Amino acid sequence: MLNRVGLSSVNQFAKRVLRIVTGDKLRIEIDGLVIQGPVAASRILTQIASGSYEAFELRLFTESLATGMVVVDVGANVGYYTLIAARVVGEQGRVFAFEPDPRTLAALSTNVAANGLHNVTVIGKAASDGEGDCEMYLDSSANRSSLYRSASLDRVTRRERIETTRVDKVLGRLEADVVKMDIEGGEPAALRGMRRSLKPETVLFLEFAPPVLASAGTDADEFRELLLDQFASVEMIAGGRLLPFNAVTEWYTNLRCSGWRG
Repeated sequence: MLNRVGLSSVNQFAKRVLRIVTGDKLRIEIDGLVIQGPVAASRILTQIASGSYEAFELRLFTESLATGMVVVDVGANVGYYTLIAARVVGEQGRVFAFEPDPRTLAALSTNVAANGLHNVTVIGKAASDGEGDCEMYLDSSANRSSLYRSASLDRVTRRERIETTRVDKVLGRLEADVVKMDIEGGEPAALRGMRRSLKPETVLFLEFAPPVLASAGTDADEFRELLLDQFASVEMIAGGRLLPFNAVTEWYTNLRCSGWRG
């Protein structure tokens, strides 16, 4: 809110003070889960604690899960979706959590261990369409960090060299039942890197943000048509409802895709 009214310097000062006071660790408890993260994740942690974080999306995501499933969380952040999925799929299921930001990667690993979840594989790399390395822009709010100088970035604190990999390589012969993907413009590349891991029954949740996609060099109209071609059903999650994905939105929306036919 301070950023929006032109007081970003006050916001940054407050975060610096909070980081000193807390040792750069914030901790919340919700629904029997213990979740901690750095001050850079304070926005998402606050929303989780208040119950305002993607409530309808989380409900749809949870309803898609069942015991024994394989779940892929691309852009896991501090691991809220990962922890929920791991608890539902149980010991017979598997969760693969991709998170390249070193600040939230450390918190993700800590949270998996703190909640006694042994069915989670944490991958400290960015999911993309190839193996290699690239530069990542770390935002003051970790949920905005991106591989691209994205339109969603509030304030870049530094750049970090990170590794990339394909979901197909990590999963091997496994196929995903549910995929959640929110990676600030990297969605098209990650989708190209998981084609073998998808099946007609897979449910894919992803963010669709035209300005952010443009920052990554992707035409939003073309990506929309690609999704409509490769999935039998593509729905917008908007205002607590599922709507047909008929037009590109001006800013962003979350999507639920199913019926992979890529």
